Amino acid sequence: MKKINAGNLLAGARSSTLIAALFVVLIVSIVLLFANFAYINTQSGYDTEYISHAGELRVLSQRIAKDANEAAAGTAPAFGLLREARNDFQQRWGYLTDGDASTGLPPAPA
Repeated sequence: MKKINAGNLLAGARSSTLIAALFVVLIVSIVLLFANFAYINTQSGYDTEYISHAGELRVLSQRIAKDANEAAAGTAPAFGLLREARNDFQQRWGYLTDGDASTGLPPAPA
């Protein structure tokens, strides 16, 4: 007759529990991986918008300097252009410091 060893029966139950626990850890890891991808994708979109606004601020600062020189020289249309550039600069600076509710852009991190 064959002897039944109680230790072998418990070892099989322990290995099944271990496999189930590792499977749960695998599933949780996969879910966290996809959550991380979604978060990084969102942050990448925000970074693209921040860079776009910062680049436009650079262009506007040059335009403000040019229009200010023309306004100081007495060119009448330069005052309107200077006002438009200043307003656009202020709006874009606000997007970076306060965020943009229309696009869901949060304020830029300090």
